[in-house]
Amino acid sequence: MATRQRMRLEAPVKKEKVALADRGRMLFIDDVVALLGKNADGTPRKPRHWVVRFFAPEFKHKLGRDPYWWEADVTVWLDQQGAA
Repeated sequence: MATRQRMRLEAPVKKEKVALADRGRMLFIDDVVALLGKNADGTPRKPRHWVVRFFAPEFKHKLGRDPYWWEADVTVWLDQQGAA
């Protein structure tokens, strides 16, 4: 018979509470696309579907069906990507 393994549940990591004024603006999909810039031919560097699926997933929030990111979190994520 298969032996049972016990799973140890770890407490979730608590994020620091950041004051609302320190978070900056709420950036929606079009804001992020504009922030990432355009190619030489004028097309966006990253399309909307890329932003929804891959852009800063750990910082993504939902407002109804629309994802958004806090401006301060976007800055942190972009800095992390530049360092990698």
